[in-house]
Amino acid sequence: MKIVFDKIIGKTQRYDVDGLSWFPVELGTFVMKEACWVSVSRLDPETVMLRGRFAGTLKGRCGRCGVCVEEDVKSSFEYVVTDQKEIISELQEVECADDDVNTLYLHDSEIDIDEILREQAYLESPVRMLCSESCRGVCQGCGAQLNSESCSCSTDYSDSPFAILGKINKK
Repeated sequence: MKIVFDKIIGKTQRYDVDGLSWFPVELGTFVMKEACWVSVSRLDPETVMLRGRFAGTLKGRCGRCGVCVEEDVKSSFEYVVTDQKEIISELQEVECADDDVNTLYLHDSEIDIDEILREQAYLESPVRMLCSESCRGVCQGCGAQLNSESCSCSTDYSDSPFAILGKINKK
């Protein structure tokens, strides 16, 4: 969904976002819990306030053992969108104020709502989903699910080329 910047008027306009075409598929399957929406209102001729919210359940696989996992994901966000040119300093390091972080500078005359929602989904989703913090994962040798079964791998490493290192360690 795209909103034309010049068509935004003074009063607040709310847009309900239908479907999940904006959600990044590589994060997993997302099931909406409540309506996804954004609202825009004009602050001045060059600036618009954009607010939004989404909430749902992310379904994926545990990063250690591979079992199905569900995690709640929600985001409330607020941006100031402007069509002014961004002033880029030539200094190497510049401290950003909070307002600078929440300001979007448009390169064309449209606000891409899908892109903003996608960015928020990445920010709110876990880096790696886990079934529990104590998940033991899967044995790399025999493939046993270590949370529910014992490993059947041999602990005799005497034929390994690194077996001599064990003897050194025992001295």
